[in-house]
Amino acid sequence: MKIEEIIAKFQKAGRFSDQPTFNEKTLEEWEKEFGVKLPPDYRAAQLAGSYYKANFRFMKPERAEQNMIVFAYWNDARFAFHIVEGERGDYPVYILLGDFREKKYQNFCEWFSMVYETATSPFNSE
Repeated sequence: MKIEEIIAKFQKAGRFSDQPTFNEKTLEEWEKEFGVKLPPDYRAAQLAGSYYKANFRFMKPERAEQNMIVFAYWNDARFAFHIVEGERGDYPVYILLGDFREKKYQNFCEWFSMVYETATSPFNSE
């Protein structure tokens, strides 16, 4: 699924505001700070708007470990791009929970699709 389709689903479900989470200048500053190019789909999602789900937030990225940049949290879980040598921008997403680390998603778009599906599930309470 393409990032534009996932964003449209958030809009249709009423879990979206067209006020960007972060602006272009801020994203560029973070890329300089971390010395990496942020994934194009991540950038598109941030610039398109904001997403609503209790206890879920995109955050100012922070380095968790040498090769991990945390970009979101949901309850106690944090989600991070694993910056792999030689890859340019389409990084796998890991879940970080305490000392637990696991690669869960091939890229941001796959992860964001999961966020939508979970956020709109009738079994997921606010």
